[in-house]
Amino acid sequence: MSSPVWPAPDYRGACLSQVLPSALAALMRVDPLLPVPAADRIVLLLIDGLGLHQLPLGSAVAPFLSQMTPLLAEGIDSTFPSTTATALTSLGTGLPPGGHGIMGAAFWLPEIAGVLSPLGWREQPNPMMVQPEPTVFDAASRAGIATAVVGPRSFATGGLTTAALRGARYIGADSPGELIIAVPQASSEAAPTLVYGYIGEVDKTGHIHGVGSQQWLLDLQWADRAVEAIAQRLQPGTLLLVTADHGMVNCPDDRRISIDEEKYWRGVRRIAGEPRMRQIYLQPDATADAVARAPADDPAG
Repeated sequence: MSSPVWPAPDYRGACLSQVLPSALAALMRVDPLLPVPAADRIVLLLIDGLGLHQLPLGSAVAPFLSQMTPLLAEGIDSTFPSTTATALTSLGTGLPPGGHGIMGAAFWLPEIAGVLSPLGWREQPNPMMVQPEPTVFDAASRAGIATAVVGPRSFATGGLTTAALRGARYIGADSPGELIIAVPQASSEAAPTLVYGYIGEVDKTGHIHGVGSQQWLLDLQWADRAVEAIAQRLQPGTLLLVTADHGMVNCPDDRRISIDEEKYWRGVRRIAGEPRMRQIYLQPDATADAVARAPADDPAG
């Protein structure tokens, strides 16, 4: 059986990295790369973990999302790796991962001689040092466009927020009710304006209970109702965009291979990344081929 061939993300085309730049272009009446209609107010909601291929599994509980008109019928690519820290930074900067340097859920950072885990990142190391490239919100502010980011208060001063979304006013919203009120209010205060809101529960539940589980369906139902409630409160003429940062695939326990076992460590200096996409850092005298062969060479393997 041949292995599937996964195409590389089209970073210069239909990709998550082009969503905010296209929204900014639409606000500025410049032709956007993605077909975002011109508007004076644009709200972008991101539902963490709800990829295009997962939405049909919950269409019965998410009628509003399911009936929204897609910008592109075939959807858009996430980043590689398709993990939240990397994808959100590409969303916020308009750059591929190699352009902004946030290379996964955990990755080796030479400047600190250690592993950085962006989801738990606070003030150190300095986010401006790790990710110095300007964000789309920086560009929007320079163009005279009012901007706001709405999300949990605990994210307000986090390193990932600074690296990926700096340049916008941050509005704390910890509950569904706060989010539903804060996003429309922020979008109504000025024009032109660009507002981003974050919904994280679908992703959290999917990781714990799996896509399609009763818990996942209930959180998807909440997300659908929240998006609909926000849409109902937006001023006429406001454009509402909804995207995800990545999708999710269930993997049964009997199909999982853990490379955290000792038999995989020969020649390995450090393992980072995440269970879905490990990053293996080698000892100076090791080669990738030798490390890849090591488990097969192990008599106990």
